[in-house]
Amino acid sequence: MEEIFDTGGESAEKRLFLVLVPHRDSRLLLRKYARALFKAGLCGAGLFPSVAPLAVLKRPLKEAELKACARLLRESLLPAGGKISFSKPQPPLRFGFRFALAGRPGLAIFGLGLEVAAGGGFLPPSSVAERLPPLLALGLAPPGESLLGSASLPPAPEISFGAAALANMSFSLAAPPVFCRWKIGRECWLPKKK
Repeated sequence: MEEIFDTGGESAEKRLFLVLVPHRDSRLLLRKYARALFKAGLCGAGLFPSVAPLAVLKRPLKEAELKACARLLRESLLPAGGKISFSKPQPPLRFGFRFALAGRPGLAIFGLGLEVAAGGGFLPPSSVAERLPPLLALGLAPPGESLLGSASLPPAPEISFGAAALANMSFSLAAPPVFCRWKIGRECWLPKKK
């Protein structure tokens, strides 16, 4: 099932990501938390989908490649009981990948650090431009924006999940940055743990 989001405006260049898509119940909690962060003063909260971007891609992965990556990722999670959870101890919000789009340098994805023991070994090197630190995304921050003091932010929900999928995702941003567009391609679910 594809997910498309568009706030309007003319799109600029695109970034292509390989993303880990949590089960919809977890995504619902993350979207609710992003709204709470927005109300607390993080204006970029919600401007990136509730997924974990794992890599910047040179090209979209084909279905067979996604399936192979999903199988390898599931195998790497078996020592952790097949679950993905926050890093221990749970960190405050942190910045992940920084990139430039629509002439705006230094935009950063921010979110919650994830415990994924794979170390990127499940990614096909020929398709990956850059591996990213595992982070459950909650939004975008412009250059120089801090994530506020952790004491002033609402506490993050406790989330761990075993049901997840890999997918290609394109993301573009128009100026001003309130106009963003993303498309999450067909999801390839991690096989059930045995």
